[in-house]
Amino acid sequence: MTENSCFRDKNKENKIKRVLLNHDLFRDLMEYYNIPIRDIVENMEILFCNLSGKFAEGNGQQIRINRALYKDELFEKNFHFIVHEFFHWVRSRAKKRFYFQDPEEIQSFVLSIAWEIMNGRSINDIKKTFFPLINRHFTTKLATNKFFIKMINISRKIADIY
Repeated sequence: MTENSCFRDKNKENKIKRVLLNHDLFRDLMEYYNIPIRDIVENMEILFCNLSGKFAEGNGQQIRINRALYKDELFEKNFHFIVHEFFHWVRSRAKKRFYFQDPEEIQSFVLSIAWEIMNGRSINDIKKTFFPLINRHFTTKLATNKFFIKMINISRKIADIY
C-alpha cells in the first residue's frame, strides 16, 4: 500500500479521537497499559485507505480504515473496527514504551531481588533500592506497588529453593 492510496479526513479523525479520549473503556485501557492519554492526540494518525479486502489495520502510529467505510455508517455500525485496531495500536505503543513488557527485564529484576533476599537483605531495604527503579516505568505508585509485590513473591519462591 502506498501513501497515495490513503487520505486523511481531520474532521472524522477528530471525531474518532474524541470518542477514544472520552469513553471510560478507552481511558481505562490506556491507563492499564501505562500509555498517556495524550498519545491519542499526539501520536495517532487515522487514515482511510485501499486495504484490499481488509476493513481496518493498525500499528503504533496509525489506524488505517478501508475507504469503503468512509461513507458507511462508521460511527453507528462499524466503530467496532476502530475499537479492534485501537487495541492493536495500544499494545504496539505499550511494547515500544514499556520497559517491563520484556520478560527478560522482569526476570532480571526478579533474580536480582532473589539474590538480595538470599543474602539476608530485608524487604524494606530491597524496596528502597528497587522500588524507585521500577516506579519510573509506571504511571501510578499503586501500579508500581502491585508489580513490585508480584516480583517479591516470585523472588521469595526462588530464594526458598536456594
